[in-house]
Amino acid sequence: MDDEIIQRLNSKTDLLVQKYQQLLRENQQLRADKTELEQQCDTLQRKNRLASQKIQAVVHKLRANQEETTHA
Repeated sequence: MDDEIIQRLNSKTDLLVQKYQQLLRENQQLRADKTELEQQCDTLQRKNRLASQKIQAVVHKLRANQEETTHA
């Protein structure tokens, strides 16, 4: 009887260890994915800032041209 109980406990322990190891691997992958997404986000934010600056420069030029045309 004791051997049977010990065997069942060992089986359950093995399953729990396997599940824990699986969760550790999944957690590691999720952390790697998070890091990659954060890097992509940073890149997109930089590109967005640059695009906004370029748009502002074009708008400034257009307004300057419009003022020249209006006063000419």
